[in-house]
Amino acid sequence: ERVSSPHPLTDAPYSWSKTLAASAYCRLAVHVLGRPDPTATKITEEGVWLQILSLERRPVGERSGFLFSGVGPGHHDGLSHPQSVAGVVESLKIITEHNSRRIAEYAFELARARGRKKVTAVHKANIMKLADGLFLHCCKEVAQRYPDITFDSMIVDNTTMQLVSRPQQFDVMVMPNLYGNVVSNVCAGLVGGPGLAPGANYGKDYAVFETGTRNTGKSIANKNIANPTAMLLASCLMLDHLKLHNFASLIRNAVMTTMNEHRLHTPDIGGMGTTMDVVQAVTQLIQSRASRPQLA
Repeated sequence: ERVSSPHPLTDAPYSWSKTLAASAYCRLAVHVLGRPDPTATKITEEGVWLQILSLERRPVGERSGFLFSGVGPGHHDGLSHPQSVAGVVESLKIITEHNSRRIAEYAFELARARGRKKVTAVHKANIMKLADGLFLHCCKEVAQRYPDITFDSMIVDNTTMQLVSRPQQFDVMVMPNLYGNVVSNVCAGLVGGPGLAPGANYGKDYAVFETGTRNTGKSIANKNIANPTAMLLASCLMLDHLKLHNFASLIRNAVMTTMNEHRLHTPDIGGMGTTMDVVQAVTQLIQSRASRPQLA
């Protein structure tokens, strides 16, 4: 399966194949082709078969904090070549000034809009002095335009430890794509697992809403035990994005009531409820509270 599209930096036409490691630039094709259903990335003798193309993935925490990742191409993007020398594989990490500034500005703008007080840039500039150094430099420059928001930075390996030992120190976090995928999974684990954390992917023109982690859930498929909370809360993020705040609040409140007051939990968080039990309980609460909520 081949797709042709202009190179985002040179505008020259180029093509890519799903059977080989796809360039991170191919994210632009998602605008046209749509995002595939979540499936596992396959590793074959031919290379990496990327069945998931992320659209500037930026997991967003529900209520407690915000985490943004994705500065265009990064180290998580499958930009690798087949072996040119036996036993040697190259994997490229590309960081651009434009996209580093863009996501840093987005993080600070969101922090200001949501009344947040702190933005933390996560990096590995102590080792990757050029690539992560550029990202960190851009974040520092953008931070100077937001004197009302505290800015700090933290090396990614220390970040994972600090998240486990003192998560309350973080508010808004911004980082390159690979670190975001790691850190978002740590955050999801801290609050109960992949079934609870929603996620949002914001591009220039499009947005996609899904679970906050890339867990395919193959081991629990068709068993009616998956936790639907993350997807339900992701739908709330979508409705908020569309300015349908009343609908978002209606669903969100029903989910929270089901979990916290009715104590209906799926097995992943220690309960005995099924997927359908939770969905039906949330549906009944929504129907009982408002049959026709007003548009915001």
